[in-house]
Amino acid sequence: MTALLRERGIPLEMCPTSNIQTRTVSGWEAYPLRLYASEGLIVTANTDNPTVSGTTIADEYRLLHERLGMTPREIAALVLNAADAAFLEPESKRALKARVLTALEALGLKPDQADA
Repeated sequence: MTALLRERGIPLEMCPTSNIQTRTVSGWEAYPLRLYASEGLIVTANTDNPTVSGTTIADEYRLLHERLGMTPREIAALVLNAADAAFLEPESKRALKARVLTALEALGLKPDQADA
């Protein structure tokens, strides 16, 4: 399955807080986001249902840093993945990606794959 996801460039929208609350994953020690990214899969971090889970995207990014040790650059890559995965017309997606890249560059966090 991993090979198929990688081959087709199918992004995985991961919702850490929700996934753990609903016991889709047993806990942070088993959370596979970092593993999937290391296997070359396209992953994004999301909130799922912020009002039910009591989270924000900023909370999710902070937890990925605190619980999985993800660096700001790795989190920036997730943000760029989300821009690439957005359901937008090509011109709107290019504009979104340009805004994201500009913001990441201003923070000194341009991910390596942003060059592509």
